[in-house]
Amino acid sequence: MRIADQALELYRGVFLPFDLYTDWTKSPRQRYHRLWSGLIAQTARLAVGMRHFARATPLLGRLVDAVPDDEDAVYRLMVVYAAAGRRGEALRLYDRLHEELTTALGTTPTRTATGLRDAIREGRDTEDWIREIS
Repeated sequence: MRIADQALELYRGVFLPFDLYTDWTKSPRQRYHRLWSGLIAQTARLAVGMRHFARATPLLGRLVDAVPDDEDAVYRLMVVYAAAGRRGEALRLYDRLHEELTTALGTTPTRTATGLRDAIREGRDTEDWIREIS
């Protein structure tokens, strides 16, 4: 994972942020974002598989901060929070997702995310969710 960490350190954010509206920058910007988010997701997946929740949390947090309506990233971070005993944070994260989707897109979270929220509220065991995302 050290190589992944080094690669993530190289990413400095949006490619050519001063040229956001120049057509030729759109494709590379999207490609770099996909590479960055894929590396974060894979590194977090490995950390979760090894039960290193403290390692997975900031990785997934970066992804959610970059794209707050990325329901898959939010779902994964909710699982990690719940598995680490941080159920309140997981529920607040769901509320944030709900607000983001409602405000920005006029929709609501999927049944999968809502089901996870309900399961976290009920205090269900997290082992099945961990296996699902690792």
